Order: sequence, then C-alpha cells, then structure tokens
Amino acid sequence: MKWSKPRHGMALRLHAIERARRGAAEAALARAAEEAARAGVAEQDAADSVRAAEAAWVTRMANGQLDLDIGRLLSRELIERETEQLAAQARAAECKSLEEGARSEVQALDAAVRSGERTLRKGRRQLSRKAETARESAQSDLTSWRWFDR
Repeated sequence: MKWSKPRHGMALRLHAIERARRGAAEAALARAAEEAARAGVAEQDAADSVRAAEAAWVTRMANGQLDLDIGRLLSRELIERETEQLAAQARAAECKSLEEGARSEVQALDAAVRSGERTLRKGRRQLSRKAETARESAQSDLTSWRWFDR
C-alpha cells in the first residue's frame, strides 16, 4: 500500500474506531462476567435450597410421621425448589455462553487492533523514509546547483 499523509490520517482515525470498539467489547465482557458470577451464586443458592428441602423430607420420613398433608406440602416445596434449581442452572449456562461470546469478540477485536498498530508503524516508517529521501534529494539538488553555479 502506498502511504501518504492523508491516507495515514485516515488509517489513524479507523484505528481509533477499532480501539473504541475493543473498549466497548471489554466493557461488555466485564458485564457478562459479572452476570455469570451472579448466576453462579444464584445456582448455588438454589442447590442449597434443594438440599434443605430434601433434608426436611428425609427427616420427616425418618421420624415415621406419615401426615399426608405435610408430606404433600414438603414434596411440593421440593419440586418447586428443584424447578428453581433447573431454571438457575439454565440461566448460569446462558450467562456462561454469553461471556464466552463476549470473550471471543474481545479477542477478535484485540487482534484487529494489534494488526492496525503494526500497519500504522509500517506506514509511519514508510512516510519517514519518503520524507528523508525527499530531504536528501533536495539537499543533493541544492548542492549540485551550487556546484554548477561556480
């Protein structure tokens, strides 16, 4: 690619956009990680409540108390807690999936930003060489004209 100052300026602006997109993606990743952590805690709480309901059921059955109404209430509570646990597990899996998607997006944008930085460095070097060559050529021309004017 032939580099010029306007083209370099345009590349700098595009690179700034890529950096901003990467920053936004990193913020989205942080939010997704936070949400996944909350979903993990909710999943753990739901598992604890299921274990407590199971313990109440086992205790009730171990005592030999066969009151059907209380048994129905305990079994209904156990089923509700297991349903809540399944919902919490599904939410945690969904949050983990969203976090992985956000992580892959950040990685892709990070690669694009690094590539842009390499391209900009290469462009700056080419422009610098071009300017140096122009200065040397101008100096050579000036020296040649002075030599021939004698």
